[in-house]
This record gives sequence, structure tokens and C-alpha cells, in this order.
Amino acid sequence: MFKQSNSAKRGNLSNAEKSENLRICKPGAARRGEEKVTMKTINLSGPQGNALALVAEAEQLCRQLDWRGKFYDIRAEMLRGDYDNVLKTFEKHFGDYAKLEYIPDA
Repeated sequence: MFKQSNSAKRGNLSNAEKSENLRICKPGAARRGEEKVTMKTINLSGPQGNALALVAEAEQLCRQLDWRGKFYDIRAEMLRGDYDNVLKTFEKHFGDYAKLEYIPDA
């Protein structure tokens, strides 16, 4: 069983103790915020596939995942190149939460 140090009982944890406590969790437990996000499919041939719409979707996902401050770096990375770069960057950061598909109109 996990043994609590005297400083933990008082609530005064050092950074090393805090990081050690964060590592002790149930196997397969979701990280903070991940339980709020369900997998979604984004149709690249529709309005959702627009580069700026993907940036807006990235912002929403960052909020849902509680990735404070990370969105601005992701947005800068997405807008640093062409449309293919937007897709690659989105897939890199949000591939576990959103699926990008090209679904032609029927």
C-alpha cells in the first residue's frame, strides 16, 4: 500500500513528492479532461474541412482536454505551413480524439 510521508499529511509536498504521487494511479486511468472527449469524425470535403474550421476545432478540443496554454503553440504550428501541414499537425495532436476523413458528396 502507498505510504504517506509526514509532509504529505500536512499538505506540504515537495516537487519530487508531487510528481511521485501523480505517477501512482490506476492502470488505464484517463488523464484529467480526457473523459469529456468523445471520438468525432471530421469530413474534410465539407465546411468542417476548412483550415480555419480545423483550427477552431483544435481550440475546442484543447478546452475539453484542459490543455491550458497549449492551444496557442498548436495553432502557430498549424498555421506555419500549407493545408497539408494543418492536417498533419491536427492529426499529430488530436488523432486520438478526432478522425479526419474525406467523404465525397453523394
